Amino acid sequence: KAQGVDSSKLTVPAVPVNEDQTIADTFQTNGKKELGSKAEGRVALYNLTGSPLALKASTTTLTVGSKTYTFKEDQGNVKALTSASNDSNATLADIVASEGGESFNVPAGTRIEITNQAFGSQPQRLYAKTVTQVIGGNSRFVSAISKEDLDNAQKELTRRVIDGINANLAGRNAKLVEGAYSISVTSFNADKAEGTEAQSFSAELKIIVTGLAFDETALKTMVRQRIITSLGAGKSMQGLEKDTVIYKIKNLDVPNGIMQLSSHYESSVKPNIESKDLKNKLAGKSKQEASELILANPDVD
Repeated sequence: KAQGVDSSKLTVPAVPVNEDQTIADTFQTNGKKELGSKAEGRVALYNLTGSPLALKASTTTLTVGSKTYTFKEDQGNVKALTSASNDSNATLADIVASEGGESFNVPAGTRIEITNQAFGSQPQRLYAKTVTQVIGGNSRFVSAISKEDLDNAQKELTRRVIDGINANLAGRNAKLVEGAYSISVTSFNADKAEGTEAQSFSAELKIIVTGLAFDETALKTMVRQRIITSLGAGKSMQGLEKDTVIYKIKNLDVPNGIMQLSSHYESSVKPNIESKDLKNKLAGKSKQEASELILANPDVD
C-alpha cells in the first residue's frame, strides 16, 4: 500500500502478481537406456541344505553385486551336496542376464548369490558358481526419457513463465525476484512417459504464480543513499549499474501485500582526488614535501 519510496522507513511500493498461465514446448531427450544382447553362461548349484530343492526360474534371482540373472529353465531337482568341496555331483544350470550389456559378463569361478521367494536368501546353504564364462553381453544405448528429463522440462517451463512475467513488469519498473513468489503447479503432462525410447518429447505446464514485485532500482538507490551518508565527504560510489545485490526474503504475505527482505549489497567506493587541487597544493614544494602531503591522505597508498 506504500505510495512511494520512504528511505526513513526503508519501504518501497509493492506490485502484486497473480498469474495463471499455460505453457508448452518440445524438449530433446538426454536420458539413455542400455540395450543389447544379454550375457549367458552355466553355473553349478551348491545346495548344502541336506535335501533336494526345487527352484523355479520365475521366483529365483541370482546376483553378482548389483547385476541380476535368472535361470533359463526351472530347476526341479537341485541335488544336495555333502560339502562345498565335494561338488562333482553339483546340479548344472544355464542362466541369462536380466538386461543387456557388457557389464553383465563375468568370468568362470565367480560366486553368485541365490534368492528364492520360498527359500529366501541363505548364502551359506545355497549359492552358485560359474563353471563357464557368462559372456555374450554387449551394450547399445538409445535415447530414453528419464525422470531428470521431465524434471528439467518442468523447471525450464517454470523459468520461462517467470521471465515472461518480469518482461511484462519491466514496463512498470518492477521485478519479481527469487523467493518473492510462490508457485502452484496445476498440472504437468508429457506426451511420452518416463522410460519411453524417444529423441524428443513435448510437455505442457499449467501454473499459478503469486508474489510481490518491486522497483529494484528504487530499492538500490535507497540503499545507496544510506551508504553514502556514512561515507563522509570526499568519497563517491561507483555507478549503480555496477553494483550487485542478493536478496533474502524473510516474510512473504501476498494477500496483505507485505514482504520483508534483507539485501546483501556490494559496491565500490573511491576517494575524490582532483588533480587540479593537488597541483595547487604541491606548487613550490620539494619532492619530499609533496610526497608527505599526498600520503597524508589515508586513501592514498
